[in-house]
Amino acid sequence: AVAAWLGWRALHFRGGLIETWLGWLVTGLSLVVASAVLLSFAGGLSAAGFFLAQSILLVILAALRRRQLSADWWSLREHVSETIRVSRTDRLTRLSVGALALFLFTSGVLALLAEPVVYDALTYRLSRVGHWLQTGTVDHMTTNDPRQNYMPTVPDLVMAWLLAGSAEGWRPAALAQWSGGVLLLLGTIGLGRQMGLARPATVGAALLCAGLANVAPQFTTVHTDLFTAGLVTVAFFLWQAAGNRGQGSIVAGLAAGLALGAKGTVFYLLPTLLLWTWWYGWKQRLSVAA
Repeated sequence: AVAAWLGWRALHFRGGLIETWLGWLVTGLSLVVASAVLLSFAGGLSAAGFFLAQSILLVILAALRRRQLSADWWSLREHVSETIRVSRTDRLTRLSVGALALFLFTSGVLALLAEPVVYDALTYRLSRVGHWLQTGTVDHMTTNDPRQNYMPTVPDLVMAWLLAGSAEGWRPAALAQWSGGVLLLLGTIGLGRQMGLARPATVGAALLCAGLANVAPQFTTVHTDLFTAGLVTVAFFLWQAAGNRGQGSIVAGLAAGLALGAKGTVFYLLPTLLLWTWWYGWKQRLSVAA
């Protein structure tokens, strides 16, 4: 978490509350996936490998930002304080934020404790994650289920990070999907605020999204739909937020890249998203120049 915050601060200094928290989460996921890929090349995909890689990364980031560490710490404190203040603006905001926090806490506990029994996960996702952790590398398997070799691997690398310290069972692999759900709901709030909706309305939209029949149950499963949808939503939001300032967003690109590595269906959305991003960036440059 500390390395992710330092990485986010190094990549991005400006932005609102939602943009900051989403950028922090995406940066953290990117660091997890990047360390898993590097460890796989070295044959060190394991709990010890993750600990060593991320400790080295933390030391490097702290050294690079040694002159800004105090500012980074105060920025984190200010963002936490401002988030608490905004959440208490009025009674309706307090109730809606409280309901959302309760849902995320409850689903997070269930995701932490649940033993995954999803058929797809047990047949190819978790079995290959177990194989990777046993061999220390992401490689092709001799198998009668081709999905174990050709399906996208980004969510599975996050699951490998979560499971690396487990001696048996698959807890807490479902936290990977839960984290995607958090991105989806916070991204929904951010997009609502960009559209000019009041805070209670945007949190209400997130609650409606969370309550959808094909969304709520997935917060505690080892599917990858919420993981992918959350990253696409966040990429869209971060690009638009940066575009409003006449800028680009590296972290939005990271989110889009992770989404592409999470589920092949993103390719069906990519042409439209790229066209919209190009049009919006062109439009914003004109308005900034004017």
